[in-house]
Amino acid sequence: MTDKNIKRFQYDIQVKDSGDFLKQYDSLIKTFTGMMRDEGYVRILDLDPYHQVEYDESKDVFNYVLTLQAVYVGRKQAACTEAMVNGKLLPRSTRETK
Repeated sequence: MTDKNIKRFQYDIQVKDSGDFLKQYDSLIKTFTGMMRDEGYVRILDLDPYHQVEYDESKDVFNYVLTLQAVYVGRKQAACTEAMVNGKLLPRSTRETK
């Protein structure tokens, strides 16, 4: 894996209260990871998500830019892969219900 194989995904989010972003952070990561997987990309867990925030006083909202890094593995492979760690793909696991 080289730098040129890594794609940066950026998502713009606007919230009224900065606490709302923090409450929704994990579900946003999960949602965006699913969207990336639908395009054939899997997250690289070695590269932490990055977020940048600015307060827009005129609109009274916080503008967040959430950045996730991923690598292209193809839609079929992405569907059965959770993420990449140390250059290795981690398979998705499903829990058995009794």
